[in-house]
Amino acid sequence: MIYILTFEQAPAIPEVFFTAYDALIDKANFQAGDTVLIHAGASGVGVAAIQLARVMGASLIAITSRTNWKLEKCRSLGATHTINTAEAEFDRVKEILFTRIPKN
Repeated sequence: MIYILTFEQAPAIPEVFFTAYDALIDKANFQAGDTVLIHAGASGVGVAAIQLARVMGASLIAITSRTNWKLEKCRSLGATHTINTAEAEFDRVKEILFTRIPKN
């Protein structure tokens, strides 16, 4: 899907959305229904990635952060799962992600 922005519209989009879009679409080839893991979900790029993944149809959006108030903010933006990396082991990340991904 291609959107054409005017010279007045383009500067109004925060740079973090272009970075998140590049990572999700151009680099990771994100498709609706995909699972997304976003590190540092409360950062500028993380917040943009949550919103883009949500509106583009991600089936699961997992977020990592080190503080609970940031994780709560990410949930309010559309994150379906959150992981406090200061408290959780990496096995928790695997549990959330790999129970949703079919094994071939």
